[in-house]
Amino acid sequence: MGEPVDADDPLAGLTLVTGDAMSAVTLSGMIVSWNEAAEEQLHIPREEAIGVYLADITADPECSDALWGHHVAMVGAHLSGNPPVRHILETRDRLGHPVRLHVSSMLLRRNRDRPVLVFTHTTEHLGPDYKLRLPPPLGLTQREWEVVSLMMTGRGTGEIAHHLGITYATVRAHIRNIFVTLDANSRTQALMRVWTRFGTPSVGT
Repeated sequence: MGEPVDADDPLAGLTLVTGDAMSAVTLSGMIVSWNEAAEEQLHIPREEAIGVYLADITADPECSDALWGHHVAMVGAHLSGNPPVRHILETRDRLGHPVRLHVSSMLLRRNRDRPVLVFTHTTEHLGPDYKLRLPPPLGLTQREWEVVSLMMTGRGTGEIAHHLGITYATVRAHIRNIFVTLDANSRTQALMRVWTRFGTPSVGT
């Protein structure tokens, strides 16, 4: 008899053969799948990763902001139909050590109501004195990053409110704050500010 299938895991029941670290993240940034290789490479147990936001896996605010920006850029790349084949991201593991992730990604629409980005990566551990190459932080709060992630998917204010379980007025307040922080006058301009800061992730072979 096989292992029980976790109905909440979008990769449950799929046969995946990989030695790489693998995770699945909703478009709003929540981790919903995390394999053993990810546990080993980033020193984060599955039970600590599942159900938290991507940027919560680091205690470093600068890395957190960069992870959110990277995620939003990836959402936009995949939804545009022109995703990168491979990209590179520098961050820190749970122990605070600098690492470089060599990442491949795909958009999985197994559940139409809950598409996820599936990331596979190998981890390059850098020296303790290595200075991470991180873009300057944009200064958004975690909730504002969630809203930006959902804005990138084309959701309206009411849809974002429903998805996050908050009021319409609260989402409008977040969007106003986002415009002020990013010096933007519209959603398109705000998203372009994020896109130009983090850009299309590096493409390799």
